Amino acid sequence: MGRENHFVPQFYLRNFSSASSCTSLFNFAGQRFISKASIKHQCSRRNLYEYRSDLENDFAELESDVSSVLRKVEKDGNLPDAGSDDWITLLTFIVFQQLRTPGAAQLSDNLAEYMGQLVMEGDSRFTEYESDIVKFKREHSVALTLSSAAEILPLALQLKAHLFVNITHREFITSDDPVVLHNQYCEGIDYKGSRGWDCAGIQAFWPISPSKLVVLYDRDTYIIPGSGVSKLSREADVAQLNSLQILNAKQNVYFAGRERADRLIAQCRELSGQRPSSRSTFVESESMQSLSRNSGSLLHFFEELLPINLKVSKIRVNKQSARVPLDQRVNMGTSIKAFWCLLRSLLIRKASSHGRFDRCDGRSRPFCGFRARFCSFSRPSAVFGRTGAATLRGGAFDLHQMHEASHVVHDVLQEEFRAGPPQSHAAVLVNVHEECQEFRV
Repeated sequence: MGRENHFVPQFYLRNFSSASSCTSLFNFAGQRFISKASIKHQCSRRNLYEYRSDLENDFAELESDVSSVLRKVEKDGNLPDAGSDDWITLLTFIVFQQLRTPGAAQLSDNLAEYMGQLVMEGDSRFTEYESDIVKFKREHSVALTLSSAAEILPLALQLKAHLFVNITHREFITSDDPVVLHNQYCEGIDYKGSRGWDCAGIQAFWPISPSKLVVLYDRDTYIIPGSGVSKLSREADVAQLNSLQILNAKQNVYFAGRERADRLIAQCRELSGQRPSSRSTFVESESMQSLSRNSGSLLHFFEELLPINLKVSKIRVNKQSARVPLDQRVNMGTSIKAFWCLLRSLLIRKASSHGRFDRCDGRSRPFCGFRARFCSFSRPSAVFGRTGAATLRGGAFDLHQMHEASHVVHDVLQEEFRAGPPQSHAAVLVNVHEECQEFRV
């Protein structure tokens, strides 16, 4: 059967429960409301982290530390001071939580499928194979998304953190993909990615309980009044923030049930038709010549914004940013060059304080004091997947380089079809080899 791995921790879901072992949920596939669902079996998947046996323990350590931080936030009503160990712990968890879900892994698989099909197009060696019966999928999709954490964390640490305290009768809800990236500054732009952590106007929303929600935001774009904490007294604001969870959820949203369930259920059903089935967008340029004089195209891959016109009374765009024309906003980014030295010193200091800082083959073992050995301090190049440029700005990849590794795909297909092409159109799952994953820009 294998081990059941949770991609949203149980301690977190207990914050959205009326009893320690159960929570209320709304399932979108069946349009069903369940008042008492066991937390133990929510947000989990068999063998999700089987590629690294100690990964579950690494996450458990991180979860233990961040649960302590959240208890302090609930008690004191304030976020940790910027730059403190608790602050780094909190933002580290937010980044990993956003990367560890099946939804994040699906983006990696969508890119693998698209690029795999491009490899087959126009290559005479693949004419005997029908493209609709071949599907490309990475063996461990979540591994690639998690590997981008070392690239993302410095970008998250430069964002400003704010705590919304909900004093209305309407509770915050959460979901099976609870860290929602949005960019209301770039709403209306659908031809280019604006959900990257380095995009101007980026926002990350994470509810931590029915009464509190953490938002990370671009300090150069938005103004949120208050010294790191604001009280929300309008139910319309809470409904808007809950809409993000409903639209971003993969299968379920969760709530404590401290208010009338019929109101939350009605909102879920109302927005069900607007929930995107797929948000992966691919834009291919015309053929061009690269510096190596090879002919090829550029592929822009990005995740679309959620279909919402976000309006929260406490969040507003500053006057200087508002003057920038909409079509120019997506090309803006945040500056982090000076931040790298500060980040590195903070990480080394924290890792050293835990006595876990060591290096092996040029890769750092711990990350921010947590033994998450799938990361490194070095900035990775943009690769075939959701790292590098793909994470920061949507990504651009040289399609010519894809064909340089097409012989690997060809060998895989030959093995799969050794007995001849199958008679049925049942999809053949091709696990893209590691050699086909890293195509550097």
